Parts: sequence; C-alpha cells; structure tokens
Amino acid sequence: MGKDPAILTRDTAEGIPLQPLYTSADLPPAESLAQQAANLAAGQKGLSVAFDLATHRGYDSDNERVLGDVGMAGVSVSMTMNGAVLPARGSVSVLAMFVVAAEESGVKAEQLAGTIQNDVLKEFMVRNTYIYPPEPSMRALTDRLVEEARAIIEEVEALGGMAKAVASGMPKQRIEVCATRKQARIDSGDDVIVGINKYAPAAGREQPVVEPRVIDNLDVRAAQEAKLKRLRAERDEATLQKALAALSAAAATYDGNLLALAIDAARARATVGEISDALERQWGRYTPSHTVGSGAYLGDFRSDGGEIEATVAMAEEFAARHGRRPRILVAKMGQDGHDRGANVIASAFADLGFDVDVGPLFATPAEVALQAVDADVHVVGVSSQAAGHRTLLPALIKELSAQGCEAMVVAGGVIPQQDYGLLHEAGVKSVFGPGTRIPAAARTIIGDLEAALSEGDAQAASG
Repeated sequence: MGKDPAILTRDTAEGIPLQPLYTSADLPPAESLAQQAANLAAGQKGLSVAFDLATHRGYDSDNERVLGDVGMAGVSVSMTMNGAVLPARGSVSVLAMFVVAAEESGVKAEQLAGTIQNDVLKEFMVRNTYIYPPEPSMRALTDRLVEEARAIIEEVEALGGMAKAVASGMPKQRIEVCATRKQARIDSGDDVIVGINKYAPAAGREQPVVEPRVIDNLDVRAAQEAKLKRLRAERDEATLQKALAALSAAAATYDGNLLALAIDAARARATVGEISDALERQWGRYTPSHTVGSGAYLGDFRSDGGEIEATVAMAEEFAARHGRRPRILVAKMGQDGHDRGANVIASAFADLGFDVDVGPLFATPAEVALQAVDADVHVVGVSSQAAGHRTLLPALIKELSAQGCEAMVVAGGVIPQQDYGLLHEAGVKSVFGPGTRIPAAARTIIGDLEAALSEGDAQAASG
C-alpha cells in the first residue's frame, strides 16, 4: 500500500505545495474563482462575491426554471463542494454552505469574517430575489433597518405593518411610479444625462467597442449538473432526509435555530435547492401582485415637440385599421428580478395607446408563450437585465412557433451590441438598448407591426 498522499506532498521554494498525483478533481478553478485568486495576488484585501440568480432564488442548477440563469449573473452554487462564500442576500442555505465549506477546509467558525446584506424587505419592493413570503423572511433576521419619513411610517402602520404593506404592493408601486416619472423626464430632456439625452455622440460616429466577458451558460449548467449527479450518488440518503425533515419541522413551528439545522443539512450534503424546498414546504414561495399604472409617464413628459401626440396618433390609426389597439405582453424570463424597467415600459406604453399585459416574474419561455397565445398579443417584449437573453430568447421563439403564435418578439434592457446579431438571427425583430427613448421604441414597434400585418394580408390575398 502506498504512503499517505499528504506525506508525499512537498512545498516549492515559493511555498507552493506540489502533490504526487493530479486528477481531474485538481483542474484549475472556475473563471470566477481564478479571478478572485488574481485579485488577492494583486493585493486586494476583501472579496465581494455575487451568486447567480439560480442560487439567489433557492434553485439547484439542474432545475428547469433556471435554464438560462446558471452561472450568468454571478457564481453558481448548488452544494458545499463548490466552496460558497458569504451571500449577497443572507440566504440561510448558502450561508450554511459557507460555514460547512470553511469547516471542512480546517477554518474555525470564529475565524470567519465578512458582511451579509440583511435588508430583506427591499427584496420584495425592488430587487425581487426573494424566495419565501415577507413574514418568515423577516423572522429569520436578527436585525431590521427602518428609515422612513413619518408620513410613510404612518401609512405603513395603517396597513398593519411593513410586511402587510409589502404584501399589498404599496411600496413597490410607489417606486415604480417614481421610476416612470423619472424616465419621462429623461425622455423629454427635462432631466439631463450627458451622453444620453444631451451632448450624445453624433450619429454615425464610431464608438469604442467594449467586449463583455461571455459566459457559456450551457457549459456551466452541464458542469453543475454533473457535480449534482455525483453528489447525490455519494451521500447518505437517510442522513440527508433526517436533516431536511428537522429543518422543515422547525420552519413550521419556528422552534429551533434554522441556520444550525441548515448547517446540519449541508453537512449531510443537501443542496441549495433541497434546503430551500424544505423551508418552502412550510412557508410557500412569495408571489407578488402587479397592476399596470397609467398617467405617470404622460404627466411628467414635458415637451412641446408633438412627439407624444404623434405616437398616440400612430396607435389610434393602428386600432382604426385593425379593429383593436396594438397589444403587447411585457415579459420577464428566468430568475432576473430586475423589473423596474419592464414596469416603466408597461406603464408608458399604456399611456401611449397600447393595450398592455404584464407577465409574472421568473417565467419560463413556455409560460411566456402560453400567456402570449391566451392574450392574443401582437408583440412580446422581453426585458433582460441579467445576461440570460442568449439562451432564453431563442427558447421563447421556439415555444411561440411550436404553439402557432406569430407574435413579434422584441427585447430590451442590458444587452451587449455584440449579441444583437445572434438575437436577430434567432427571430428577435428589434433590440432596444440602454438610452432608447420610449416614444421612439413605441413608434418603431407600431411601424414594424404594420409592415408585418400588411405582408401577411398580401400573402393571404395571393394565396
């Protein structure tokens, strides 16, 4: 029998340990970890790690709901072996992974240091990376931060407290109205943003191209699925189920330390998704309500150029020709919870003469396609803020085609220009990037719709 590998490991003059044998398990770290190592080598003293949206929302990488999100907007973590660090959301499951990863690396709990974000309520109002409803999420905190003007505090108290206020949608709606009014002032030039609506580069002037880091979502997902498969094959299922049952029972009664029980589950090799599911069985998964506001955009669009009137007139002419107003479904796919831009678009388009449907957050391509068919929309507008567009938009177009839906697909949000060609090839009609003025986008969509419908009528007549 050979010697213990630890005995055979030797250090170089620079203090780098060399093992006697290297296997596939010793391959270089993922890009994200390599980047962190490079930062430390360059003298950085603190590390900030963002997790991908699948992890934020409590799903494992092989869950069908996170098809386009794995590894895109942050580091993908499904299990302890990935070496998770402090979460940006204070997730019980990910924090448990961090504790166990440190424990198994020989680091004592008292040696751990860092910060986690604990303003849970804003997740329901703005960021939308929630999992559970407000009440148990708040109960899981040790601190809460409340800074509001007295008038707002009184209004919140009248609603029965902040958790009930959040559930009512009041704070989120106020934020959306403010965002819509702000966008109207930007579009009309009343609020100046240099380089966007004032002193913008001249048309045709060549701009420097910024090459974004492109992550192969499918490659990351495949690697994660392989790790999950190996993990599930190697762990003790009885020990795992016992730990998860204890965690779920404590969530039902609030009797016990949830973090300690989550750590026990992580030691038993429970995944992020399994720990989340154990809590979700008792608490459910939060679903926000949403209504399309009206009037905020037009109320703050100050311009005497007649642009708004011209846009509304185009919508009215469309309705006169086709028997109904242009109808758009504003959709969010994947685990991208950045919905403020989508809600601003929905509110503004309603003011500009569109019939607007707003899809739920975190929808799959199949769910968006089904809603588009049910609502009989002319257009599906997809908002993408977290890099899932390369996977999710082509998948949506395939789903629409499979269901016989001819709705035009447009996209907007944070989409690199380098990806426009890929999306156009997949069937996306227009991509509206940052800085696009809403009235201009609305007119483009109506014009493209008119052209598509006229072409369809001509083909029907000739056929």
